[in-house]
Amino acid sequence: MRAIRIYVEGGGNGKGTKAALRMGFQGFLKEFWEAARDRKFKLDIIACGDRRATEKGFEIARSKRPRAFSILLTDSDGPLAPQCTRDRQRHFMVQIMESWLIADPAALEDFYGQGFNANPVPSRRDVEAIDKGTVLSALERATERTQKGKYHKTKHAPKLLKRVDPKVVCSRAPYCDRLFRILDERLKSTP
Repeated sequence: MRAIRIYVEGGGNGKGTKAALRMGFQGFLKEFWEAARDRKFKLDIIACGDRRATEKGFEIARSKRPRAFSILLTDSDGPLAPQCTRDRQRHFMVQIMESWLIADPAALEDFYGQGFNANPVPSRRDVEAIDKGTVLSALERATERTQKGKYHKTKHAPKLLKRVDPKVVCSRAPYCDRLFRILDERLKSTP
């Protein structure tokens, strides 16, 4: 069976938190799940924990599963140099995954509800140009007075990934758009 395997940084060290992140990404990539099913592809997301474990899982997959199209998806943790886009299998959440979350403030407000303060969330069009410290600080300040409490990576990110609109995120995050374009090409080009 044809397969695409996405090795994602994140999910902490627990099985439950990794499973939750995997489900969050399944929701975020829903259009590709449906397209994969229709084209008889297997699409797997593997939440690996820290960057080192993610890179190791990706490298092992490339050697042990050469027929699958494996993708590495990690935080860039800073601005990205253009040469980082030459490899079609290595992708980045620029500068961090939370950059994709703040790209859709309406989804944040819907999730957090009463007490959510959109003012700290940067309105800059290209969310990938916002440094990671600013992104995290903005999320914490925007959510500190909500019933769900301050933004918490393993508790909130998987649920938020299911809610953010991928089209909105892609319009504000060029590297996310690149990932979506490559997934789309891969699903359409393989007979």
